[in-house]
Amino acid sequence: MVNRTRREMLSLVAAGSLALSGCVTSESPPPGVAVEDIEFENYSPESRTFEYQVNRGDEVVVDSSVTVEPEPVDGDNEGYWATEVVEHESLHDRAVYTFRVRLAGDDEWRLEFTFDGEDYTCLSLQASVNTRGGMAVSSGEVPASRCEALTSKPE
Repeated sequence: MVNRTRREMLSLVAAGSLALSGCVTSESPPPGVAVEDIEFENYSPESRTFEYQVNRGDEVVVDSSVTVEPEPVDGDNEGYWATEVVEHESLHDRAVYTFRVRLAGDDEWRLEFTFDGEDYTCLSLQASVNTRGGMAVSSGEVPASRCEALTSKPE
């Protein structure tokens, strides 16, 4: 058995701590997320056109718009609800995406969110507009079975 002095032991502990601290504090890029689809919902009695962009880093990979025509809700409830779902295969690759949306005619983007994959691997995005023109964006996790098929490339 080797007897070490207190000073030697402290130097070994300090050297080990420095070696580990490089691993712990090193910045690794976010894992990214795949986007299965984007759903646009209109709760308004008016036709609404959503303009949207999706960026991968500094690159705009989707710059598009979709119009959602109003449809009366069936049954006892009064109101409107209509939806359009779009899919962009370029968003199936896992990456960090920034999604921004506005209504046609707006000068500024109303909402902007970044999805980096820290919480979920695959997402479905949703943008909605209410009767007063207020907007919201939400996301939902895609089930693992669909996610695996979505992100794997055929060989």
